[in-house]
Amino acid sequence: MIQTIETLEKIIETGTADLSEIIELLESRDDEQQLLYSAAREITQNIHGNVIFLRGLIEFSNCCCNNCLYCGIRAGAPGIQRYRMSADEIVATALKIKASHCGTVVLQGGVDPDFSTAKLAEIIKQIKAETSLAVTLSVGTKTEEELLVLRQAGADRFLLRFETSDQAIFSKIHPFESFEQRVACIRNLRPCGLQAGSGFMIGVPGSDIKTIASDILFTKNLELDMIGCGPFIPSPGTPLAQESLLSDLSVYYKTLALIRIMNPYAHIPATTAFDSLCDGGRDEVMKCGANVFMPNFTPPHYKKEYNLYPGKPQVDTSIDIYEAVKERIEKMGRTVSSAIGDAIQPDAYGKNEYEHNNC
Repeated sequence: MIQTIETLEKIIETGTADLSEIIELLESRDDEQQLLYSAAREITQNIHGNVIFLRGLIEFSNCCCNNCLYCGIRAGAPGIQRYRMSADEIVATALKIKASHCGTVVLQGGVDPDFSTAKLAEIIKQIKAETSLAVTLSVGTKTEEELLVLRQAGADRFLLRFETSDQAIFSKIHPFESFEQRVACIRNLRPCGLQAGSGFMIGVPGSDIKTIASDILFTKNLELDMIGCGPFIPSPGTPLAQESLLSDLSVYYKTLALIRIMNPYAHIPATTAFDSLCDGGRDEVMKCGANVFMPNFTPPHYKKEYNLYPGKPQVDTSIDIYEAVKERIEKMGRTVSSAIGDAIQPDAYGKNEYEHNNC
């Protein structure tokens, strides 16, 4: 216990850790892991306050030309009813998100050639013209030139997970994709004026505690504004369908707590996959460092076809999404915020032109 406390205090004080220290904390048990969660909560409260920012999600296309081995909408997935929302549908949904007190719309889709950079730029311009929402994109790897076009159109943030820092595992689960290109895109986000988001899949097949510790350190090295991580959930019909979850489920939550402790200024969503991991999983994540919740506003007839993994919660299809989410968050003693919730940049990162006064 004393050793764990000393390790934790050192990481909080210096903001740095070595691989062995991260592994030590990932392997902590009982009272030790409760100390970890408590430290993450305290950091979140001190820097971000008691609020949870709402970011409305639109899954605008389940068409994808990639064949990632774990993904339920991969190009080779059988029996998928493919869809693409029209620009008018996307903008109309963004207006509903604005009316539901969210400060951000998150446009997420497969790597769909039909949604070219130029087409996405026009949709962003429409959303910006009709709402005051911040726009976050999660649309796969883009070149520097494409990022600049999207930023010029009004995009505020971009999320691209690196999924694993182990390049051998990455190559295995992402056939025909380049780890180097993906990381280059992440590193190009800030120079292009976009707030940078990334993260990884916790417990990806082939990984172990050392891998997860390395992923946490790699995340820190990227100096991100947003960090989105979630558990690997095996999806039927994929090559990884028979793989298992981690035997110790607490590792998922300890990982999120360590990400918060190592990245105190980043915004961290309680990702949907945690509700698939266990009932109320997102609530647990908000207890150990998360400060963002993303209610799903994808129209119901499309939402059921965006099956990245089984057990995806459908609670957000309730008639009044905002009230359902607000009730859930307030039950935890937290409050919802309709603010944009832009990046908070400590002096160490420097000041950026994209910061908003209400961050």
